[in-house]
Amino acid sequence: MTLPAERRGSVLYAGLLAAVMVALLAAQLRAQEYTQFFIDFKVPYCAAQVMLHGADPYRFGALTVCEHTVAVPPYVPALRASDPTLEPPPIPPYEMLPFLALARLPFAVALALWMGVNIGGCAVAADMLRRALPTLHPALIGMAVVVSALPVGLDLGQFTGIVLLGVTGLGLALRDRKPLSLASSLALVSLQPHVAIPAAFALLFRRAGLVAVAWVAAAIGLISALFFGSLTLEWVTTVLPGAAAVNLIDAAQVSYVSLPATLGAPLGLVLQAARAIYAAAIVFGALAGARIAERTGRPEALPWIGAAIGGLGAPYLHLQQVTLFLPAALLLIEIGPSRRWALIAMYGLAVPWSELVMQSWGPLFALGAAAAAWQRPTPRGLLTMAGTAVLLLAIATGAAYAFTVLRQPGVLVAPPVAPGEDAWASFIVAQGRAYGTAMLASRALTWAAGLLLVALTAVAAFGPQRNSRRANAGAR
Repeated sequence: MTLPAERRGSVLYAGLLAAVMVALLAAQLRAQEYTQFFIDFKVPYCAAQVMLHGADPYRFGALTVCEHTVAVPPYVPALRASDPTLEPPPIPPYEMLPFLALARLPFAVALALWMGVNIGGCAVAADMLRRALPTLHPALIGMAVVVSALPVGLDLGQFTGIVLLGVTGLGLALRDRKPLSLASSLALVSLQPHVAIPAAFALLFRRAGLVAVAWVAAAIGLISALFFGSLTLEWVTTVLPGAAAVNLIDAAQVSYVSLPATLGAPLGLVLQAARAIYAAAIVFGALAGARIAERTGRPEALPWIGAAIGGLGAPYLHLQQVTLFLPAALLLIEIGPSRRWALIAMYGLAVPWSELVMQSWGPLFALGAAAAAWQRPTPRGLLTMAGTAVLLLAIATGAAYAFTVLRQPGVLVAPPVAPGEDAWASFIVAQGRAYGTAMLASRALTWAAGLLLVALTAVAAFGPQRNSRRANAGAR
């Protein structure tokens, strides 16, 4: 049976991207220069195994035996005797559902399935964006997804591909008026609650998808109450406050409030400011998304912009979650107000600058993204691209030098853990104190790109309206 030309193009495009991601991930594993491969899959996998045996995964020591058992280098680093286990898992109990199924399988099989789903999710999401944004070059979209998702999401075993597919599908389901797809996409996005909340608020703000939001919220509430009642209460009262506090100074944290926290501001004051900033970002994202959707006739702008602006204001934002803002950044490239500035914002968000500090092959990603961002090789464009790449790599190199100096033996020592103490929190605090300041230069590039995206969103939403055929090129 012969596939239609459009479907054949999608299969080829998504298949090529998936193959590239698999090849690059295999090369990274072979190099063995990274120390935390798939660690964000290992922890919930072990937590699910503990839950299947009727134990509490949020208690100290609950995951130790499982984590040491599945630690097979180089695919999952072995824990030394002095290393604390990374627990408790910071995710709410309802997010354990996919892992409760995977935990019944051998670790290698479960990991292969999980990675296949997430790599496939990234590839399919990129193809959906390619078809939704026809004026953008497919290579630009593919490069943005691969560069952003691979080095800080897929290699950790994160939800990256699943949630990117959810965010992308959320906008397109709203555009195509498909309530079931809208609810399914929102359910996937709920795996990252701090991104799902602003996306859902944006939908409710314009009374779009009310039924879908209600169904997903009710399902999560019922599952949490009926199946994970005591664990949900424990997560809300104990785990979430602890995770919020210690992650403010995590070296991979790129929320804006992590800057004063890293520099030593009182955590209580920073947390209060974080809540206010998050609330303001959620409201502004909904307002701007609704305005852009109305001006351009692009309904997908509502959840994409809402999720991106609200997510950027979240108090808990790691590099792997920045991937989820690519649909909004790519949409702004297509609709304006400034294609070049929107490209720079997308480039700055897509490239995981902090990872260039820790991985020697990272500059290849930066140069590749820069080349894809400037599609027309005019002399001025090439000069701008080269100058930008040199400047950004110089900043990353300086940060890498500081990171290397601080990384010398004896600087980062895992603290002794007493019975009942939270080893996970203690480890993150020690890591943040050792690496946080050294990473500020590379994290500043992500912060600047995020602020640029917010500014471009404000201009597109509330600035002078421009008549452009490009603005409606992807509308149906």
